[in-house]
Amino acid sequence: LDAAAANFEVNPVYGNSSMCIDYVLRDLIPIQYGKTIIKVLFIPIPRNIFPDKPEAMISIYTNLYDPSFRAIGGSFPVVVYSELFANFLYLSPLVLYLLFSWFEKMYYYILKNIHKYNSFFMIVSCVLVYLLYIGFVRGDGLESLILPLIITLPLTILFKFVFFK
Repeated sequence: LDAAAANFEVNPVYGNSSMCIDYVLRDLIPIQYGKTIIKVLFIPIPRNIFPDKPEAMISIYTNLYDPSFRAIGGSFPVVVYSELFANFLYLSPLVLYLLFSWFEKMYYYILKNIHKYNSFFMIVSCVLVYLLYIGFVRGDGLESLILPLIITLPLTILFKFVFFK
């Protein structure tokens, strides 16, 4: 049990996530209004070109909680629940419901269509996102879902045309 708890970072993640919510409630972390969610759209833009480029929730929290640790590249993860709270406050349960509903529908889509070759790319994409989902929930950010899809898109299309003509 100790090894399982250590592997899933149960204690530190819970504490950091709770502390993040506390910081938001005490106005130490300003409400993000979705900025940490849409930051994935700004990844290709260098910060020197767009200084107001959104930061990751993990960076915002770590900078406040332990700036010296962040300065050497360290970070303390916060789970998706805390990130959503920092973005949407008391509307976060609704956003969470919509997000989790989407993932559940994707899972059923995978089960229903996995045998069909004509939807191969969509199935592979859904499986990839579903596998990366746990990292997103643990605080990796939306880019942990989007970037692997963008990177693997050309390879997946090539694979489809080579093996499923």
